[in-house]
Amino acid sequence: MAIYFSTNIGWLYSILVPVLIWLFILIYRRGYSIKKEFRSQLVVGFIAVIGSYFMELFGISTKLWTYFPEPWSINLWIVNFFVGLALYQIVKLVG
Repeated sequence: MAIYFSTNIGWLYSILVPVLIWLFILIYRRGYSIKKEFRSQLVVGFIAVIGSYFMELFGISTKLWTYFPEPWSINLWIVNFFVGLALYQIVKLVG
C-alpha cells in the first residue's frame, strides 16, 4: 500500500488544530522549560502514532473503510502525533 501526503486544505486544519491546542496548553503550563517532560511528550506522541497505525490496519483489514483508489495518507499519523502531545498536556494540566 502506497503512502502519500495530501495537500487538501481540510488536512491543514486537521493538523493545525491539535498543534495549536498543544502549544497553547504547553505555554499555559510552562511545560516547555522542563527537559524531561519533552522526552515524555515524544514518547506519548509516538505511542499515539503506533496506536493509530494499528487502528488503521484493523479498520482496513476488517473492511470498515478503505483508501481505494488513493494511497494511504500520512496526514493521519501527523494529526495523531499532535493529538497525543495535546492529550499529554491536558493530563498534566488536570493531574
